Amino acid sequence: MYGSNGQVGWHDKKLVTGPGVIVGRKGNPGVITWVQSDFFPIDTTFYVVPKESKHKLHFLFYALERQGLANLSADSAVPGLNRSLAYMNKQLIPDDKAITSFNDYAETLFARRHRLEEETRALAALRDTLLPKLVSGEVRVQSFHREGD
Repeated sequence: MYGSNGQVGWHDKKLVTGPGVIVGRKGNPGVITWVQSDFFPIDTTFYVVPKESKHKLHFLFYALERQGLANLSADSAVPGLNRSLAYMNKQLIPDDKAITSFNDYAETLFARRHRLEEETRALAALRDTLLPKLVSGEVRVQSFHREGD
């Protein structure tokens, strides 16, 4: 589950097939979040639906990040992003060859970042499982001596 400032929880069903781009709508307007997998955006967000092809999502992510959407916050009590004001922003679009080249490069980087984030979550879960057992003495660490030490 994704809110206006990123992941806020987990859901067993998707609303949108990923990858995708989420834009904060209420609370943290204009915060742009990349989601590598299928996702469930909650009502404090917008999500990007490209007019043409999903292959342009990486370009759209970076273009939206540089739009300064947070400066378009229209509500006073709870900061919010008005879709009509956001649509007024202009964006220079390079030719398809440039976007394709950019996306091919960016897709590799995003996939690597996603794998590293998954590995970090797995290592954190392992740490959170083992540390209490180590502190309580349930698990012990054997001393390792190399030859010649």
